[in-house]
Amino acid sequence: MSTLPFGNVANISLSARRFPVPAWFLECFVSGRKTLRRIPLASFPFTVGRGRNMSLHLDSLDISRLHSEFQSDGVRLYLQDMGSTNGTFVNLQPITNKFLLTHGDIIHFADMEFRLIRENIAESTDAELTMVGIGSLPNALPQGLNELQELLGQAMTTVVLEAIVGSRDDKTYGYELLGRGCHPSLPIKPAALFQIAESGGLEVDLSELFRNKGVGQVCSQTGNCKLFVNTHPRELDNPARLLHSIELLHRAHPLVKLVLEIHEEAATDLATMRLLKASLQSLDVQLAYDDFGAGQARLLELVEVPPDYLKFDIKFFQEVESASQFRINMVRALLQICREETITAVAEGVSSQTEVDFCRSLGFELLQGYFFAAFLNGREPMSSG
Repeated sequence: MSTLPFGNVANISLSARRFPVPAWFLECFVSGRKTLRRIPLASFPFTVGRGRNMSLHLDSLDISRLHSEFQSDGVRLYLQDMGSTNGTFVNLQPITNKFLLTHGDIIHFADMEFRLIRENIAESTDAELTMVGIGSLPNALPQGLNELQELLGQAMTTVVLEAIVGSRDDKTYGYELLGRGCHPSLPIKPAALFQIAESGGLEVDLSELFRNKGVGQVCSQTGNCKLFVNTHPRELDNPARLLHSIELLHRAHPLVKLVLEIHEEAATDLATMRLLKASLQSLDVQLAYDDFGAGQARLLELVEVPPDYLKFDIKFFQEVESASQFRINMVRALLQICREETITAVAEGVSSQTEVDFCRSLGFELLQGYFFAAFLNGREPMSSG
């Protein structure tokens, strides 16, 4: 559905108003901004339309004067199309009669897109909330939040293993655990699942589920090899929760040799990283910086809080036939730092014999990528990510 202009929203003043528990909100992205704006459904019936006296005024010719109406019995929330010209849709399905809504529903008034959120909040607030001149609404709200909550509640995930091998002997050194979704109505790949999770603040829960279930599924199959498990960058916002989750994982599988991967762009707070590394060492869990060089290579963190493993991003090894001498010298210098700091260097994303030879010539200790997935398993390379 196309983007339409979203004109001035009628001022909604909630001064010392009693909110129902739970409270309902409409969320929308604002053009040019990545943050969500929230419109409280403060009183019922809550009307939506082009008319100036609507609870939510949408200034578009595609919106009828009285387009839709929200109704509530105090607990449940309903939406009814009021005979609009261009329709009201819930999760892309047109509605006509009174329709029971649930948390996470995607709602379209004609082409204007919103998501419905329910939260338990304080029964009263003295804050005044005014929504004015939001601009236009892009089609940017991921669908599937309800299904994602089902995935989390029922642990509907599985794991794919990607081998990490010795540079000199091709022997399996460890495996990176790559989570996959198993909900029939959701994508399989983690990137798409995390997009949905991030829109509902569930990215940490999804990351923990991938780790916990993944290790439980494969720990009996991987022998004495190390298991590299991933984190989501938001987990560094609450290092206490992250460490607690790793401690529980370690207790559940005390014989598993775990390596926790932190994306280089999340390793920005030196005090947090020092605490994290020390706490991991007490659990006999090692630390890896992932995707080094994918963004801004953080040399300060590398030197001040050196990890046990440094995983170099794939871009260092792409088009190696035309690699400049400067690139080669830079990688060699970084590898020299790793050797001096006793950091094990891993080349990620290796996908051809040419790249294998290139990484070996530079002095990488470990290699990871599609090439070894195919070579070791005698089948098509596994998809990464």
